[in-house]
Amino acid sequence: MKTNPFKDFAKETSDGVYHALKWDVDLPDSFINDLIEEAKLSNYRKARFCLHPDPSQLLQFTYLAFVSPYKDRIHSHPHRPEIIYPIFGSALHSTFDSKSNLLKSTTLTSEQPIALGTPFGNWHSIEVKSEVFVMLEIGSGPFIKTSTIYL
Repeated sequence: MKTNPFKDFAKETSDGVYHALKWDVDLPDSFINDLIEEAKLSNYRKARFCLHPDPSQLLQFTYLAFVSPYKDRIHSHPHRPEIIYPIFGSALHSTFDSKSNLLKSTTLTSEQPIALGTPFGNWHSIEVKSEVFVMLEIGSGPFIKTSTIYL
């Protein structure tokens, strides 16, 4: 049975998804490496650590780690925009029209850590290009079942 490496300051709310116990949690120096290791153990090839203690919070601030090969299904957030910021590695962020036609691709890399905004309702996906990719995702809440829809 896998153990929660964040047990002192977070709870696991589903497989590979952790929520901080409080907003002002002190993350250890090993945090990014621990999150990457969680992604390697996950069947989904990703792990998520939410600094917001609860999905109902109005501000959603999440660290995500992905392990290659990984590519999101094309999806959209109809009720909220999101901002992503690369921390480690590289990935391709692509936007699509409603018929899955590629509109634009942008490389996200920790070597040039530029934040990227995705307006609500835009179809998009992430494809990991390096061995691992870690990013921050900032969006508005609350997170509900209809916060993400798939094309």
